[in-house]
Amino acid sequence: MIDIHCHLLPGVDDGSKSMDVSVQVLERFAADGVELLVLTPHLVASQARLAPYQRNLALLEQLRALVPTSIELRLGWEIMLDEPNTDLRAAHLALGGSRAVLVEFPRKGVPMSAGNELGRLRNSDIVPVLAHPERYYGCTLDRLI
Repeated sequence: MIDIHCHLLPGVDDGSKSMDVSVQVLERFAADGVELLVLTPHLVASQARLAPYQRNLALLEQLRALVPTSIELRLGWEIMLDEPNTDLRAAHLALGGSRAVLVEFPRKGVPMSAGNELGRLRNSDIVPVLAHPERYYGCTLDRLI
């Protein structure tokens, strides 16, 4: 099993409260058959150029040293598209070294320009992955297409 969206970097936004908690959860995930996990703390697109990648990488390395080797850990972000036309092509913004970028919209609803923004990302060689589509009223596959 692969989990591409998880808030288990300890002490980072709404992630686990400690390294010990993260390790316990990751041990359980490994026992349950999770083989790959992408840790995705929150980031707002307007602040993408200031993303604390090095801090997260250091936390990731600490976790890797403490969890079973049967589970592979990678970094990513859950990026709130708070302003249009933000460049999200930097490799460290992607999900675990892929071309995919996990994005979400403000909770107030899907903006009218959402389709244009997802299309723009796709046209910039990014594969946008929409986090939590169930949160958005009226979000259907037809509307996304």
